[in-house]
Amino acid sequence: MIPSKFLETKNLNQTMTDVINCNMRAMAEMCRICLPGMEKRGKGVIVNLSSGVATIPCPLYSLYSASKVFVERFSLCLQAEYSAKGIIIQTIAPFSVSTAMIGFQKGGLSILPEGLCENLSAVSKGWRQNPRQRWPHLYGLAPTVSSLWDSPL
Repeated sequence: MIPSKFLETKNLNQTMTDVINCNMRAMAEMCRICLPGMEKRGKGVIVNLSSGVATIPCPLYSLYSASKVFVERFSLCLQAEYSAKGIIIQTIAPFSVSTAMIGFQKGGLSILPEGLCENLSAVSKGWRQNPRQRWPHLYGLAPTVSSLWDSPL
């Protein structure tokens, strides 16, 4: 699937459906499921996973990067809608995460180690209400990432 030119993508129709369902629909659906409880409690944090390719034109990743632009815009809109209710909505935008899509490459300066995104999304204490905040993803950051919550990035 990735990387490839849009029209040369293997099984293009199914790939479009898969990318939309995984990166857009599932994320929006999880927000729909989680927001009512957060609204009732008057607090909550949602961390949506975008990508660095959402910020720059990235040939061979057109469908994927467009789906991640949706994640960023959707998160910004939700932040505007729900911040007054004590709910923080942010995105993490790494350039690469060690997944099956990239062959489980080892973490490094440009690849987040496996499991780091899950660890980041599990921590909510001290988050600032800045939905466009970008998380640096230096290898080895995971053990100390909680110290970043109270400092501007």
